[in-house]
Amino acid sequence: VRRSKRVPYKPLEWWRLEKVVFGRDNTDGPILVPQIKEIIRIPKEPVVPLGKKGRARKRTTPAPNSKVTEKIVEKIIEVATDNPEEGWDEDTPDTANVKTYRTGEEVTRRIAFTAKMFKPTAAANNEWLFQKIFGDGDFMAAGQVVIPPKGRKPSKQTKDNTFIFFVIEGAVNLKISDTSLIIASGGMFMIPR
Repeated sequence: VRRSKRVPYKPLEWWRLEKVVFGRDNTDGPILVPQIKEIIRIPKEPVVPLGKKGRARKRTTPAPNSKVTEKIVEKIIEVATDNPEEGWDEDTPDTANVKTYRTGEEVTRRIAFTAKMFKPTAAANNEWLFQKIFGDGDFMAAGQVVIPPKGRKPSKQTKDNTFIFFVIEGAVNLKISDTSLIIASGGMFMIPR
């Protein structure tokens, strides 16, 4: 019976940059199979759960035009100023002449939106901020929603719209139908119509 001399190892987590380094053996004979010289593993950081322990028990509604709204907008502007490409799009026009889909008629539409154009307005008793950015009739719309830490956006019917969200910073705890989800920075979720 012939048995392999291969040493088994735990699967690599390539998304964490773990890898196998291959190299040559010091023998003079022919090299039929590359030899494993090293397996690089990245140590895991301790996981902090997003459970109920850190949640606030009482929700307070800030007064209209409060400093909470100003701090949120300042934070957004602060994040945008860390951009090394800042200023590259200062001369970029936000509108252009385009042809409509159905008639082919030329109309002026917003086609670009830079970070400096973001000026959200308070919604729902100043609990969250929103700005509609793009819209194409009943077909498609896009905007940005800012929910402050420990804030809440009330649920609403999606009617005939599908919503897609991308979490830029922080984490969102949401419920779609009977399913509860937690989406962290860099994640996306969809609310189907």
